[in-house]
Amino acid sequence: MVSRSVSGIDHITGSKKVVANRITHDIVEPQKRRSVGQMFFQPYESSKEFIFCARHTFMPAALIGLAILDPVGVAIAPIIITGLAAGFLLVGSLAACAGWESASTDCFDHACNLINSMCQAIINMVVLPLSALVMLTRGISTGLQAAGIYDYDAPPITGKVMHV
Repeated sequence: MVSRSVSGIDHITGSKKVVANRITHDIVEPQKRRSVGQMFFQPYESSKEFIFCARHTFMPAALIGLAILDPVGVAIAPIIITGLAAGFLLVGSLAACAGWESASTDCFDHACNLINSMCQAIINMVVLPLSALVMLTRGISTGLQAAGIYDYDAPPITGKVMHV
């Protein structure tokens, strides 16, 4: 099942596989969650996965930068987003009462997307240090794998060990 919404820290845990990148969101499908070692050291599987992780790392960094430049805007933006969502809910309720099911469904979907995006931005800001560390270590692993120096998925070397 392919979905548009992303919740929580899927970009860190790897519980979503990226099917396609879009300008404002990614299309993802569920997959098995990574182990802790894989979260930090498994190379990126594709450029789509890298873009997915980068979006959830750099967007909150940009929001923090905007908060430094305009602290009042950071307080006002959630109020405006919540007001828009409430407006969509009101219009959706009125449309449902009038019997316009498609209009009410669209309004409810817009309200849900607004609130989901705002909550995702807050979660991304909270886990930003961890996201940045994961992106750095996985980026290094990807570079080392591309250079043929390191492969996370290679079997461990067994046998005699030389002691110097």
